[in-house]
Amino acid sequence: MRGPYRGLGFDPTPGDLDSVTQTAAQFTTAAEQLAAAEPAVRKALAAGEQWHGAGSEAFRRHLSGVPESLAARPASLRAAATVLEEWAQTLSTNKRRAEDLDRAALAVRRDLDAARDDLQEKQNTLDLAATPTATASASVEVTAAAKRVADLEGRLATVLGQARDLERTHRLAADQVAAQLTGEPAERDNAAFGRSLGDALRRGSGLAGSLATAFGGRARRPESVPTGAASALASALGGGRP
Repeated sequence: MRGPYRGLGFDPTPGDLDSVTQTAAQFTTAAEQLAAAEPAVRKALAAGEQWHGAGSEAFRRHLSGVPESLAARPASLRAAATVLEEWAQTLSTNKRRAEDLDRAALAVRRDLDAARDDLQEKQNTLDLAATPTATASASVEVTAAAKRVADLEGRLATVLGQARDLERTHRLAADQVAAQLTGEPAERDNAAFGRSLGDALRRGSGLAGSLATAFGGRARRPESVPTGAASALASALGGGRP
């Protein structure tokens, strides 16, 4: 296997740490921009009270409920940023563990290659033994070399098993965090948080790809992104990678 994790042969902790931290920062920026937009909308509504006629009524109808909606978004987005920051810590810890296991696997593989070469040499010596004494001596060496190979194969299997356990734990954690961020609460007491946050995410054009990168493909892409998303949120989140 070329690239990272040559010892393990697979990546047990998929996910992009930089993408996680960048997305968390985008959430925070979006929350700040939306929080700043709410008083401006309320001020515009207050100014509209001085207007009269059909135009002023249409204006007030158009903005009706907008301040309340804007007021609710920042809290959800800040909660999302917190979730992502916690996930970044988990991801970093898991990747360090994966790197440790990969180094261990590489070391065992090197020893195993050498042990197999040694076993082959010992077997060749046994095959060419011309006397009973030489045969007996070579047989002892072959047995010892074979045991060395078996021991190393067992050690490699143990390391790979630990990596698979890490992979399962990592993917379960990624699924749980992705569910929180996409409005699919997984055994959460506060399901409303997931729904409101999921709605905020669906309004962030381009975010799904960024989340997919952050979770190594575990985050689900929203089925649709409604038009008319708030410009502040779209600006803050519009750089997501597909």
